Amino acid sequence: MPSSKPLRTNYYTGEISNQLRDGFGVYVYKNKFFRYEGDWAKGKKHGHGKLIMADGSYYEGEFKDGEIEGHGFRKWQHTGHSYSGEFRAGEMHGHGVMDYADGSQYKGQFENNCRQGGGIFVDSCGNRYEGTWHNNKQNGAGTLIFQNGDVFEGTFVRGSRQGDGLLRFQNGGYYTGQWHDDKFSGEGKIVYGSGVEYTGLWLNGGQALNAKELVLTDSRKRVECTENQNFAVKFNLLDQNGNVLAEESGRKFEISAGIKYAAQNKSHQSLLELIEDIEEKPIATPFGYDVLPYPLILQDDASEEDMQSLVDMTITEQGEKATPSDDVSVNRKDDTDSISHTREFVKQSLEETNASFDDSRSWLQNTGPISVALEGVVTFENLFLPYFAPKQAEDTKSKKSRDPSAVSSIGSDAKGNTAHKSSGDKGALPGEYVLLVKDVTDHASCESRLDTFFTTLVIGAPKQPKKSKTKI
Repeated sequence: MPSSKPLRTNYYTGEISNQLRDGFGVYVYKNKFFRYEGDWAKGKKHGHGKLIMADGSYYEGEFKDGEIEGHGFRKWQHTGHSYSGEFRAGEMHGHGVMDYADGSQYKGQFENNCRQGGGIFVDSCGNRYEGTWHNNKQNGAGTLIFQNGDVFEGTFVRGSRQGDGLLRFQNGGYYTGQWHDDKFSGEGKIVYGSGVEYTGLWLNGGQALNAKELVLTDSRKRVECTENQNFAVKFNLLDQNGNVLAEESGRKFEISAGIKYAAQNKSHQSLLELIEDIEEKPIATPFGYDVLPYPLILQDDASEEDMQSLVDMTITEQGEKATPSDDVSVNRKDDTDSISHTREFVKQSLEETNASFDDSRSWLQNTGPISVALEGVVTFENLFLPYFAPKQAEDTKSKKSRDPSAVSSIGSDAKGNTAHKSSGDKGALPGEYVLLVKDVTDHASCESRLDTFFTTLVIGAPKQPKKSKTKI
């Protein structure tokens, strides 16, 4: 028995001319997937019209000789994407704007439904690319502006940064050099926001050589100087292969000093004494003992003779060295006061850059001398250890309950008696001290801090001139 369900055929409702669809009309396709409503000419879709798909997707715009041709708008229902721009033979071709469902957008040239030529793409995160495209991918020269403020200018190949390029970081740093597959690769230079620079080989996005440790130059085991004298110390920055890392500059180091600390007998200490001990925390060293902080300053090379010369010069400028006469004798007391004031002023001017090491220990809150590495070398010059009585030694005198072994061995004579300095002596007592070199670079970027380097400083007593024997 034949089915009573009528067969569905294509049908047209609209204007006709010469037995052809001409003017405005609606055409419903047999497969029910398409429906066109719009202008016709000589039996073909021609002019403005709208082609509607069964799933709700549609195109609305210009038609020419039955094809989608010219400017129009297309909406994809299942993806949520939409396109507004030029079409040729039913495909996106020419200039247009594609809006994606995730909020990203491309504005530029299309060819056969692909991004091709110049165009701007902004992704859903706010990253923006402006440059050339090939087969839907960035290809050729382009600029990529990241949402965080970083900017890349260079070459792209099949959607990845490749070849030469410059990446500027929002923190002021930059990388310039070679790229491969979106990573630093080949020869390049980076300047981190912290000021650290590396110029050399890159492998798979990372430096081929990295800073690993500091060592004293010339394979020295310790630093030596003479009492009351400035000293200098130089370090090499080594890579993972044990070679001087000449490729890197800009890393900052702070140098400080410490004196040997002997643990006290806590069983006899009062609570107040224990609280006082917390003021200065001992620092562990790799030498098998702890140290307490000791002041280390930058000292000008001016000697006592230099200061006296400056005093004399200042006094001369004030006329003090004029030949005295009876006429000016009545003003001698005033002149003497002026000379004394001048000496104090000059002395204070020369010493004002030095720290004031009183019992308040305010120097503990100050940073030590800073040096910046240059091509793998770190140099500190004009360093000076002033005389300063260790707090633990001072406390031992005033607190009978403390263990005498807590006094540092530094500055003691052969019998164990603590030596004292006169007010004229400026330098630390002869003995062994510890120097600590700390990496204090601002490492907000990808490079990391090095471990603190420890070495010993031995201060020797000045050699006494030999007395000549008098022959009788």
